[in-house]
Amino acid sequence: MSKIAFIAFLACSVALAASGAASADSSRPEELCDGVLLHQNGPLAVTTGEVAVYEIRVTNAGPCQIDDAVLTDFVPRRATFVEAIPPATVGPAPIPTHTPGIQLPVERVEWPKIALRPGESSEEKFLLKVRIEGTGRRVMTNTACLEHEFIGRLCDSFDTYVK
Repeated sequence: MSKIAFIAFLACSVALAASGAASADSSRPEELCDGVLLHQNGPLAVTTGEVAVYEIRVTNAGPCQIDDAVLTDFVPRRATFVEAIPPATVGPAPIPTHTPGIQLPVERVEWPKIALRPGESSEEKFLLKVRIEGTGRRVMTNTACLEHEFIGRLCDSFDTYVK
């Protein structure tokens, strides 16, 4: 697990536990579920015009059944969506007010209703293909996030050098 995903996991766990989200309601676990991991791989370097493929793996090595989780990939600026495997919904990315404009993603790819069985062998793989456009910053950052009420929000980023 990357440091970013681990820190996000801890922050979400602490925030949800402090808010009382881990209640005695029988439809929810007593505590937030541990053992759900998000990891992303992609090309270290690409050339303008090339198609970059990012692989996102979601693993549930914990004890909880996770139903209806949502995986979102934020396509970096200077990249254009080409394909998602399995198919996903593509739309504009939300624009946060606290992020400098040059860093903002322009598209959001979303895989809804992901189910993860408990146990070591439960892993789902997702592929995102984007075409690298234009020039500008030399490093492009692709970010994927997994969200569910039992795990909070886990994110992982991958940097790619654009030649």
